[in-house]
Amino acid sequence: MNSLLELVQSRQSCRSFDPSRPVERVKLTACLQAACLAPSACNSQPWRYIAVDEPDRLPQLAACLQETGMNRFTGDARAFVVVVEGRQNLPARMGSSLKNQPFSGIDIGLSVGHLILSATDLGLGSCVIGWFNERKLKMLLGIPKTRRIRLVICLGYAKPEDPLREKNRRDFDETVSFNHF
Repeated sequence: MNSLLELVQSRQSCRSFDPSRPVERVKLTACLQAACLAPSACNSQPWRYIAVDEPDRLPQLAACLQETGMNRFTGDARAFVVVVEGRQNLPARMGSSLKNQPFSGIDIGLSVGHLILSATDLGLGSCVIGWFNERKLKMLLGIPKTRRIRLVICLGYAKPEDPLREKNRRDFDETVSFNHF
């Protein structure tokens, strides 16, 4: 197993999936288990995941991500995880309201971070997608109109020619300070 820092350094958004290599259900399950172990405000766990790995459903789901010419690469992903915002428990809802903090969105972000790092650890590529046709996805997957889809995660094996790219991040000192702003 890699160290956490090595995983974080090696993880990148994959936009070149190998369409000939399906994602094994055991690996997809492991990623989802990691996501479900993430911390959340008041242990609310305000997420629901829909995993899609059936070959005949993949093109239908990818089409919901590709409107206006976006995300064409998703057609080669071999699995998707649709992240649906669930209901918060009462203490988390009250805390969100009283502190004017969107705890469920923060919690979902933490959970998705667990999922994509787990995917990296298992040799899978991932890409988190925020551009999609929510109405069509809801119809395709039977999600109630009252629920919100927050993200879709594409999973698969990166093509061998998809090299590790250098991370382009701001300098550490520009981002982090100790004891003051």
